[in-house]
Amino acid sequence: MPLTKNILVTGSHRSGTTWVGKTISDANKRLHYIYEPFNPQSPPGMARPNFEHIYHHVDGGGFPQYETAAKNLFNGVFPVFGGKSLPIRPRLALLKKAYAIAMAKNAGKSFLLKSSEAMLWSEFFIRNLETQVLMLVRHPCAFVASCERMNWGFDLNNITLQSSFEQKFISAEAGFSECNVDGISKRIIQNTWLWKVLYKYALFLRDAGYEKNGKLFLVRHEDLCYAPTRAFEHIFSFLQIDFNTKKQNKIIRDTTGDIVITNSSVQHYLTRDSKKTAISWKNTLDKKTTEWIRSVTENVANEFYDSDSWDLNFRKCTVVLNEKIPIPINNQEIKSSNFYSKNIVNSFRNALELAWRSLSLGGLAGVKVRFLCACLASTGVYRVALRQSIIKNLNCAGNLDFVPLVFFLGVNKRILHMRKGNLSDYLVGGELVRGAYAPPRVKPTAIVDCGANIGMFSLIASACFPQTPIICYEPDQKNIECLNTNLQKNGIVASVFSKAVWSDETRLYYHANDSYTGYVDGNASELSIECTRADVPEGCWLKLDIEGAEYEVLPEILQRGARPAFISMEIHFNNQKGKKLI
Repeated sequence: MPLTKNILVTGSHRSGTTWVGKTISDANKRLHYIYEPFNPQSPPGMARPNFEHIYHHVDGGGFPQYETAAKNLFNGVFPVFGGKSLPIRPRLALLKKAYAIAMAKNAGKSFLLKSSEAMLWSEFFIRNLETQVLMLVRHPCAFVASCERMNWGFDLNNITLQSSFEQKFISAEAGFSECNVDGISKRIIQNTWLWKVLYKYALFLRDAGYEKNGKLFLVRHEDLCYAPTRAFEHIFSFLQIDFNTKKQNKIIRDTTGDIVITNSSVQHYLTRDSKKTAISWKNTLDKKTTEWIRSVTENVANEFYDSDSWDLNFRKCTVVLNEKIPIPINNQEIKSSNFYSKNIVNSFRNALELAWRSLSLGGLAGVKVRFLCACLASTGVYRVALRQSIIKNLNCAGNLDFVPLVFFLGVNKRILHMRKGNLSDYLVGGELVRGAYAPPRVKPTAIVDCGANIGMFSLIASACFPQTPIICYEPDQKNIECLNTNLQKNGIVASVFSKAVWSDETRLYYHANDSYTGYVDGNASELSIECTRADVPEGCWLKLDIEGAEYEVLPEILQRGARPAFISMEIHFNNQKGKKLI
């Protein structure tokens, strides 16, 4: 699809503009990417004027030198000579960029400017240069934490000394930039104030009707992290760029790496675990700082974020306290030049480990299903075609209703019946093959399966201790049906309760995400469910996989004097509360 307009990708620094700008430019050959042409800290040459301020406000009047620089850039005029003298190598680099811009203009390409510093130029670009503006918003706490990671402060004179900007957007904040708060660093105060002022300007543009007119598109950084394909699909639609499977797969690959950006001083990662990175600030900012940032920015932030976004515990960060086959590749230790070769080596090694594990659970009998489940559980979601192929092969391995996963523990044979076409069940089977639960060396008095799902743990435990009584708790009715099927077909007698475990006998609400991450809490949903205290005999093997309810259940179990001999537990919100629970 031909492009007729230039594009400005902007927003506060540390909001993802580099990542988004590069993703868009890589997706369309009719775009020429220009990186930070208006950054006053860059050497002159990209745009000739020596900019007085970071985030200079240009509204279409009074700054002809800046306006001319922007117009010249879009016209393919790229000044290299004159101005401050530069060493020969930087000058040659500028000459190369000038040539590339001139050739792009001559070829009829449109320009994509990635520039955080041009955020306060947005209205000028829209009105005078017929530019589509894509503006990124990042949660104020995430922005502040990211600046802290880079040790970046901000000289507020860059904003307060701009008389054209002060009257509209700063007067209400008079004196705030000079305030002192006990326990809050000056740098955090500066960056909090900056975020509020910048996004007051963003709301001004939205209220002026630019978003409704299709000239401005505001997108949250968090939406790009949690639902990247859907968010980029909307962005590409706004920019009138085709969005195909190849582009979708690249976006998924770039947002499902192993890197979680927390304390590294590296400025940009273009491949990262975006979901965990989106909430990494909750590991670095304390409650006092978070509440203070909220008190300052909330009247602006409420236009973009709900109250849950401020909750340090509002997330899911899972750590499984059981032996696992070590599968993940640590991208932080892989240089970009040899990433693919090392990735292949690691993939081959992991495949061998999974094949050996699959054989060890029963030899050649049923090895195909075991191996496919283990591969699926070890394959990143960005490997769309591979995952679909694995699922297709698994579907072919079953009957009309179930796909059987046969495994042996010692001489005891068990068959986990997975619902055909159910991705969650296949992933549960993969966890079984990869070694989800390490049995205790001493026989327990009973087996208590809280969050039984389709019965994977109960099958493992019954194979290890065949004569030990089993108690199962599971709130999801569809899972209960599959759980009973697995127990019956394996000849296992168990006490099954269609209830959620909790710290009290009560009724709460069940939230069904998928078949193995549904959870219970007090927030209203369509399904009210009965909750109960778990029956925990002394000396039992207790398994807790209850999606955050462990913080209610485990203390209650111990307080009433119950003493399980062994506990296998999946801890959620581990970084916030896990250590205290343990």
